[in-house]
Amino acid sequence: MTTFNNGESLSSVRTKINEAIDKVDGNSAFDNDIDVNGNLATADGAILGTTDALTGGTADGLNVVGANNGLLAKFGGNRTVYDRALQLNEFVVGGTNNAGFQFNAEGTGGNAEMRFAIAGTDAVTISNDNYVGIGQTSPGSELHIKGSTPQVRLQPTGDTQNNRIEFCNAAGVIQSRIMSGGSNGDQIQLDGNVEVLAGHNLSLPDNVELRFGDSDDLTIKHNATNGSITNKTNNLYLANTANDKDIYLQTDNGSGGVTNYFAADGSSGEAKMYYYGSAKVTTQSYGAHISGTLNVTGNITLGDNDELRFGDSNDLIIEHNASNGDIRNNTNDLLIRNLADDRDVIIQSDDGSGGTADYFRADGSSGEAQMFYYGSEKLNTTSGGVAISGTASIVSTSPKLQFTDTNTGVDHVINADSGVGNMQISADINSEGSDPKLLLKVAGTTGITVRDTGNVDISGALSKGSGSFKIDHPLKPTSHHLVHSFVEAPQADNIYRGKVSLVAGAATVNLDEAGRMTEGTFVALNGNIQCFTSNEDGWTAVRGSVSGNTLTVEAQDASCTDTVSWLVIGE
Repeated sequence: MTTFNNGESLSSVRTKINEAIDKVDGNSAFDNDIDVNGNLATADGAILGTTDALTGGTADGLNVVGANNGLLAKFGGNRTVYDRALQLNEFVVGGTNNAGFQFNAEGTGGNAEMRFAIAGTDAVTISNDNYVGIGQTSPGSELHIKGSTPQVRLQPTGDTQNNRIEFCNAAGVIQSRIMSGGSNGDQIQLDGNVEVLAGHNLSLPDNVELRFGDSDDLTIKHNATNGSITNKTNNLYLANTANDKDIYLQTDNGSGGVTNYFAADGSSGEAKMYYYGSAKVTTQSYGAHISGTLNVTGNITLGDNDELRFGDSNDLIIEHNASNGDIRNNTNDLLIRNLADDRDVIIQSDDGSGGTADYFRADGSSGEAQMFYYGSEKLNTTSGGVAISGTASIVSTSPKLQFTDTNTGVDHVINADSGVGNMQISADINSEGSDPKLLLKVAGTTGITVRDTGNVDISGALSKGSGSFKIDHPLKPTSHHLVHSFVEAPQADNIYRGKVSLVAGAATVNLDEAGRMTEGTFVALNGNIQCFTSNEDGWTAVRGSVSGNTLTVEAQDASCTDTVSWLVIGE
């Protein structure tokens, strides 16, 4: 049983208090102290402190009031705190009432929370869902800091220590951490992966580097003018692991935009180089394809059996096959051109003494095509044809020279392919000329003329070792020839012969007419003339004489009418 100091029972005191409360409209005050050993129950709230009414309304629960009715503590009630709550409004700190504490247990008034206030302003709040707010009475996360310039400072007790923020899984195992300060100096170390969410950026100011590797091996930065990626150790790889996708290097396109300059095509295996977005070099399975003109300063070196290819279908190929150099053109013509004014195209090879010499030359200053033997010119074209220095030899199983007159279309051939060692000169082999002849000329003078009838004209003297003619035998033309030899003499003579019948013992013969020559020809051709006569019919003596181109035959018998054969020789 509970009793007060005066020996009065608790029930008696409760009755008196209730009666007093009823008399003062529900509130009572005691001027003297009340010692309670046991429970003290009131039908409404109770106030410990001054008896004046509380500022801010009627108190409920148990209120501890200080001077000037200032609320020092409150237990329960629903005026300023939730049911079953504890509120400490003020503590004496340094002589100034500037701190407070409030605890709310969950009840009908709302969620449980704990607050710490400084100078009447909530400083720390621990919410019902275990969120901690600093400067924030409704924290939205486990730690929610709000202020004009909110800061979190970590300070180790020694420089050999590190400041850390660690991130764990539900089992408490560390998944990643951030370390700085202490032994890390002014660096921040990240132990784990960093992910920047969509719609957000990772921004670094000028001259601040993003460093990779234990020794800052790879750095990325912008120095207020240019961006740079620098690798200091081993190789630098730029990889795209997406299937059939590409890697592009782009920069300004000259018109304020950007365009491709380099590309790695993951779908075709090609590496490409561009000029303002237009592909100029593309690697292929066989090498590289160049679109446009290739300008080279320096050397292009290819290994043995590596080919330099030109054309959409590899039409022109240049290679060295470990033994020989080879230029092959597979489509249409192969042109080798020198466009420099009055300059040449020269093909050289070994000169037989360890050096080189000209073998072919296209002379741009003279228009000549020239061929050489160890550098010595042997053949060259001219405006009129071809000039040969030395001997021209045609060695073949069917050696032949053919000439075509472009004015008439007539073809001529010198042929040595008879198979039995013959040389054949054929003029107008297709019978296209109006008067075909084979002419042999010396110094512009025709010496021999061979006509299509088979006749041969010789201008001048004919000298020979021997001579004969060979014709088909008149009686056996299909099986025999008739061959006669020439009659030779120590001097060149003209011989005229014939027959004449005497009239009254005499006759005359015009030698030009007898020889079927133009009048006056006999006299022009002959000198030292001799004549010979023979009576073919009788024994009468006859004689002859020549005067001019007239032969006169006379018989001893003035009445003779015999036939006389005559022969005139002129030198």
